[in-house]
Amino acid sequence: MKKTFLAAFILAFAAHICWAQVFPFVDDFSTHTNFSLVKAPWKTKNFNVYARGTGSPASFCAQTGLSTFGRFDSLITPTLGIVPANTVLSFNYRIVQYLGGTPLATTLVANDKFNVEISTNGGASWTILSALTPAADVSFTNKSIPLSAYTGQNVKIRFYCERATSATNDYTFHLDDFAVQVATTTENRAVKENNLIVFPNPVNNELNIKIVNFTGNAIVQLIDLAGRLVATKSLQFTDGTATQLLANEFRANGFSAKNLPQGVYFLIVKTETDYFTQKVAFF
Repeated sequence: MKKTFLAAFILAFAAHICWAQVFPFVDDFSTHTNFSLVKAPWKTKNFNVYARGTGSPASFCAQTGLSTFGRFDSLITPTLGIVPANTVLSFNYRIVQYLGGTPLATTLVANDKFNVEISTNGGASWTILSALTPAADVSFTNKSIPLSAYTGQNVKIRFYCERATSATNDYTFHLDDFAVQVATTTENRAVKENNLIVFPNPVNNELNIKIVNFTGNAIVQLIDLAGRLVATKSLQFTDGTATQLLANEFRANGFSAKNLPQGVYFLIVKTETDYFTQKVAFF
């Protein structure tokens, strides 16, 4: 009985650690492949990647087209982990129709559904966070949804699109600049960014990290642009002193500078009371 309980505890603890590793989850779809299904860790039903995003020229975004009556498509995040306080879901989207390759403004009919939803039970059931509607033109709409009601819970996010049987238009749904992360005010964000000092950036062989007005232990993580944890390490910091981290010191997580793909990553530093994030480039 004790062995069974211990095994169950270990499995639950391991699951908790795995869930926690994908927060924050940020994806602008720039690392995905054009004309292909949105790749893992997303779970997709008919969502592909196209160069029709918010960038100029148009960057990659996730897209699905609804041209069949009663068709429904979905795009689901992995389990994001324990939601911290002040977490916000944000993204850009648009709902349009295409005529000869040109996007046109559109309107919805009853029972058309373009919902962003949340699950706290691994996807067994879903709660609507917001019913999305088209803009008056073909521009993207920025949407921010506070997740304070789900603080302390493990969540998944789903985009659910369904064309009603009475619809007369075909619909195309575009999603870009997706993020689930802790929000701060502009003033506090500037202070935090100034308190976290990272150099050199771009990074070659070594990374120096300094946290102003902080002494203690912190967890340092590297997150790729698809929201995947690629490296993690616990470090001791002393106020005003840079902690040097050789790039190959992430070896406990199977990481080294030699096999890390070149590119931009999110550097996450978590203390018991604070949370810092900064983009770093590895070359």
